[in-house]
Amino acid sequence: MAEAVYTGLTDENVAFLEYLEEEHAENVAYIRTVEEVEEEWDKLFLVRGIAHKEQHWLVDGLIPEGDVTFFTGDFGSFKSYLSWFLADAVDRGEPFLDRATRQHPVLILDLENSHATISLRRDKIGRLREPDSKVRFMGKFSTGTVPRAFPFTGAPDAYKQTEEVYKEYKKNQIAFGKLLKICKYLKPVIILDSFGDFHPGLDENSADDMTVFMRRLLQLVEAGSPAVIALHHVPKNTEGGRGSTYRGSTAIPALAGCMLQISKKGATSVQIQGIKNRDGEDHTIKLALQFGANSVSYRIDHTEELLHQEIRERYEAGETQTALAKAFNMSQPTISRIVKK
Repeated sequence: MAEAVYTGLTDENVAFLEYLEEEHAENVAYIRTVEEVEEEWDKLFLVRGIAHKEQHWLVDGLIPEGDVTFFTGDFGSFKSYLSWFLADAVDRGEPFLDRATRQHPVLILDLENSHATISLRRDKIGRLREPDSKVRFMGKFSTGTVPRAFPFTGAPDAYKQTEEVYKEYKKNQIAFGKLLKICKYLKPVIILDSFGDFHPGLDENSADDMTVFMRRLLQLVEAGSPAVIALHHVPKNTEGGRGSTYRGSTAIPALAGCMLQISKKGATSVQIQGIKNRDGEDHTIKLALQFGANSVSYRIDHTEELLHQEIRERYEAGETQTALAKAFNMSQPTISRIVKK
């Protein structure tokens, strides 16, 4: 082996390379010279040289693009309804929760709800019936030549319920590879309802399994999907804390870019609480769903926001936190949090 000139390395590095040469001379062909190591090193990014890339928001300040976002919540907390409102807004490039959206194609993949439930929701959110709506859908049912949705993991044998269903799976399934191509060329936002239905055979409490599956969802983003929105459940029994905001391994929120907890407050009131937002603030949004005979809509409840604004204005005008706590019947730590926000 040509004599290596040890430059640009620490004494420890040099000592280790010398040890390799001395102790493993018979494998000297596998020992790289310092020049070769330095060539590999020079290929790595200099942080200062990384090209600028603009941060875009699917929903301004709330849901980022380029990542996986979770809507978590108990059953019956209106997660699915909110995801359909989001789909309609993004499809049209119109506001969602009074926030601007970026317009993209949308694909809903639903392995949780029946044909009748999907039809009811589509009819209730009336604009999804209109001729200019372009939101696409695949569910666990099929009509004619329209393919049904299948999970991203698990053996096809799980779907041999009948010979007909299995033939349909083999013929019409949107395999993960096809979905990657859809993301590459059509770039849809993808909504999964729900997360757990798409990873049969994997243990939701296993960090290794969930890391593998989350990486698979991130593949969709890397292929070209602006964002993946996954609806997910909370644990059945919980004692509070961060672990109560999602079900399963901590690998799930660790690899997500954003997590919003959806909580039902009363019959039709909902609170959206930011749990994680990698590149922005966590927000609290309260809204009321309004169910008509043939429609569902929502309105934002700005009562708390206006109250906090009044507290901040009075504080800026010179009123003390102690006086504000007494005037609004709140604890001083709560007042402190409001005025500092």
